Amino acid sequence: MSSYEPNLRAFPPHIRYNYGMEKTVRIFTNFADAEAADIEEDMRMSPEQRISIVLDLQKRIYPDAAEQGFERVCRITQFQRG
Repeated sequence: MSSYEPNLRAFPPHIRYNYGMEKTVRIFTNFADAEAADIEEDMRMSPEQRISIVLDLQKRIYPDAAEQGFERVCRITQFQRG
């Protein structure tokens, strides 16, 4: 069985962002139960899993961010007294 990996740059950004994302549907009878389930799921995740999710999302939105690096910004402002 071969796996198909499309050229994601050929798709619009909103499709690239969601491609390959695991989709899950859960149905709740009220908002409180849904919120409690979200909190419980977040609490079960390890710090490594959370960081992995953040890095995956960053890679989807900014694929060349690692090569760009961070821009240092310093701003000095004068506050008026009065």
